[in-house]
Amino acid sequence: MNFLETLYYDLQEEKEPDTPEYRENREIRALVLEDIQKAMGEDMAEKVTAIYTDRENLENYRYFLYGLRLGLELLRL
Repeated sequence: MNFLETLYYDLQEEKEPDTPEYRENREIRALVLEDIQKAMGEDMAEKVTAIYTDRENLENYRYFLYGLRLGLELLRL
């Protein structure tokens, strides 16, 4: 793991936000996963969760790198 990945994963472990929007989003996700579990079973719900978690992590890491690049470009101005 390189320095940027270490920094990203350390920052990722920050406390979850406690906003109404975040709580609502979390509740909606739980309801969707319950629906998947009822329709397709526990195994499929776990697979869907794993896939979305991996995609979310990759996307967040990409945004982190874009933000870091932007910050470095702004420092050069």
